[in-house]
Amino acid sequence: MELTHGIVQQSIVFEVTERRPMQTSAPDIRETRTKRPARTVSMAAASLAGLGFIGVMDYVTGPEISFGVFYFLPIWLITWKLGRRAGVQFSVVCALVWLAVDYAGGSQYSSPFIPYWNAATRLIYFLTFAIFLSDVRERLHRSRLEVKRLSSLLPICASCKKIRDEKGRWHEVEVYIKDHSDTNFSHGICPDCAKKFYPEFYDQLANKWKQDGG
Repeated sequence: MELTHGIVQQSIVFEVTERRPMQTSAPDIRETRTKRPARTVSMAAASLAGLGFIGVMDYVTGPEISFGVFYFLPIWLITWKLGRRAGVQFSVVCALVWLAVDYAGGSQYSSPFIPYWNAATRLIYFLTFAIFLSDVRERLHRSRLEVKRLSSLLPICASCKKIRDEKGRWHEVEVYIKDHSDTNFSHGICPDCAKKFYPEFYDQLANKWKQDGG
């Protein structure tokens, strides 16, 4: 009874300690809020500067040398750092810059609608790239969160060994790990449990383990 009472007390203390929110000082919060907009502005400025340089080089070299692949670089930077919405918006800007370079370069077409058609086609390329890259970014972010969750301290019952999730529900260890990772389980029995629960088969199992080298 004393042992059970002690386990329950430790569990209560653990639950209270775990659920207690971390206190963050006001200067730390203000510093974090200041850094995020500053980082966004600097990233956008760097991408716009890179796009401007690419546009100038595309105009200087003329239509004979294609600079199309280099327009993907600032789109990659914006999408990877700021997300899908920013990547889509910047893709539109890149398509407009490419269209402006075409007009400024004096390219001749058989129809006045061809430059707009080319710009729309390039925009589709840019949007496809930005959306695909943002999906990869989100999957990587979710994988990191899952790894962080599995590597952190998990609330586990001292009696039945079930694990409590973030919603307060309890799960078997196998179910929890399978739901939060790509791990699958194959069940067997260890020598101690075989000897304890199946003593009549223990000698047979022990000989099999020795033959298998287990």
